[in-house]
Amino acid sequence: MVPLAGLAAAMMALAACSGTAPYVYQEDEFDRSRPGFGQPLKDRTELTICYNKRSTTPDELAQMARAECGRFEKKPVYVDQDFTKCPLITPAAINFRCVRPAGGRH
Repeated sequence: MVPLAGLAAAMMALAACSGTAPYVYQEDEFDRSRPGFGQPLKDRTELTICYNKRSTTPDELAQMARAECGRFEKKPVYVDQDFTKCPLITPAAINFRCVRPAGGRH
């Protein structure tokens, strides 16, 4: 049986996690052997945002996707969602492609 103090601590930890802000996921972000490590991103064709659906709205996700793809003069196109990329505190991932608008620069 779990002591009451341990149960209370676990519940507080879970409650703290539910307010985690969404963020742009970058695979191998901390891998120093990755090409381009520590360099600013020059282009983006794919975008994944990790989030917790209890504390993030669809409008927030859409706004983040527009802002991130917009940095490269592109628009986000929804691809899918999954639960395999992101950590437990932000378990949901929404995936986009960043594409140039029709008639846009190449």
